[in-house]
Amino acid sequence: MQGSVVVVTGGSSSIGFVSAQTLVALGAQVILIGRDPIKFTDESAAIQSRPDNVKSLFEVADLSLLTETRALAGRLLDSQGGIDVLLNNASGFFRQRRETAEGLEYTFALTTWPVLC
Repeated sequence: MQGSVVVVTGGSSSIGFVSAQTLVALGAQVILIGRDPIKFTDESAAIQSRPDNVKSLFEVADLSLLTETRALAGRLLDSQGGIDVLLNNASGFFRQRRETAEGLEYTFALTTWPVLC
C-alpha cells in the first residue's frame, strides 16, 4: 500500500476508522470521508499524530446526496488527480423506507455513490 491514495467512506467510526488506521500503518495516504464533522475531531487527532502517517485528509460529505457526492468527487480530483483504492464502507440500516432530499431511496443512494457520480 506504500504510496497509494486510498479513500475510505464511512471513515469517521467503527470499521472504516480502524481500516484507515491499518492503511496508514501500511504506508497509504488515506482520505477519510464522513458526514459528521464532530466525529472527525478525535479520529483526525489519532491518525494525524501517528509517526507512520504519510498524509491523511478528512472530507465531510453526505454521500446519500448526489450534489455532495459530486462536489466531493470534484475536490478529490482537484487535490489528488485520482485514487488507487476505494474502500466503500459507508452504509446504514433503516427499518422504514426513507428517501433523500433528492428523491432517491436512502440505502441505494448511500451505498452506490461511486456508480452514480
